[in-house]
Formats: sequence, C-alpha cells, structure tokens
Amino acid sequence: RIPPVAARLAQLDAGDEIDSPDLTSARLLQCLAQNRLDLVLTGEKGASEQENVRYRWICREPLLVALPTTHPASRQQQVSLDAVNDLPLFWFARRANPAFFDKCEQVFAKLKRPLKKVNEPDDSLTMLAHIVRGKAFALLPQSKCAFNQEGLCYRPLRDDHAQQLHIDVYAATRHNDARPALMQALEKLSNGAP
Repeated sequence: RIPPVAARLAQLDAGDEIDSPDLTSARLLQCLAQNRLDLVLTGEKGASEQENVRYRWICREPLLVALPTTHPASRQQQVSLDAVNDLPLFWFARRANPAFFDKCEQVFAKLKRPLKKVNEPDDSLTMLAHIVRGKAFALLPQSKCAFNQEGLCYRPLRDDHAQQLHIDVYAATRHNDARPALMQALEKLSNGAP
C-alpha cells in the first residue's frame, strides 16, 4: 500500500513466489530466521538488529494524526501531539514492533503531559468509528489513511514530531544469503533509496 514500495515490488520478476502474510514485523523477522521467508519488508529494524539479518533501507512512511473533525486541532494544517493530548491515543502492544514502539515512546516521554493510551482495536474500521465519535485519536501510516468518513480527518504531524515519528521501511534478508535473485530483488527494492 505504500506507493514507492508497491512500484518497486511490481518490478520484481518473482511470479507466484511473492507471499504477503498479514503478520507483525516481529513475526515476519521470526519467519525469516526460521527460513520460512527469504526476504521481508519490515517497519523499522528488529529490536536486537540481529547479526544474522541484513537490512536495506527502502523508504520512509510519514505518520498522520487521525482525529475527529469536531476536535479543535482538526482545523490546524499540522498537529502537535500536545494539541490532541485531551484525547486518549489508540496504541498497540510493544510485542508487535518493539523497535518502533520504543522509538515512539521516547518522543512521547518529552511531551508536556503524558499521553493516555488505550488498546488499539483489532479492526481498523472499528477504531476509526471510535475516533469519529471523539473517543480517541490515532497515529497511522500515511498509506493507511485512505478511508474517508464524515467526522474523520487526517492531519500531518507538526514538523518537530514528524521528524521523529515515522516508519522507516526496510527489506530484510538473512545475512549469509547471497543468491543472485535475492540480491537483484534487494537492488530493485532499494532503487532510489539513499
């Protein structure tokens, strides 16, 4: 769903060999370590940056604030987390992506007031319905902000928060796996990446 990644995936000559399991980054990296997958796309590097995993940076995905249109911050071009601090944040469990979770928590710790967090519902439509009703707000990857509903809006984070709160997408392979087809796939996926 991330446009630069989707365009690069379309260039791969992998035929039926591309599988897109709906797993957390942590679980994808486990499958890689267990030789069940050869290459995974993950949001952030694994928490331990395992020695047996090679990471190649692919792109950066901005986070947007999903909030109710009735909230005063919805009228701002860019939103500070302090401006929506009166609402709880729908947040995920650390085990889903420890590296990303920890990166965000470091930013949250510097806010004027601590964020109140509530468990993110399993279903994203349920979560968005709660946001429309003013129950909470969420930080979502830009690629997931395509659902439009009356009473819901998406706003970019204020620059100081946006520079820290984003998802770096990496292609991960086993460090010792240098098969030519895999190396070509890595090159195509990181084409245009610094």
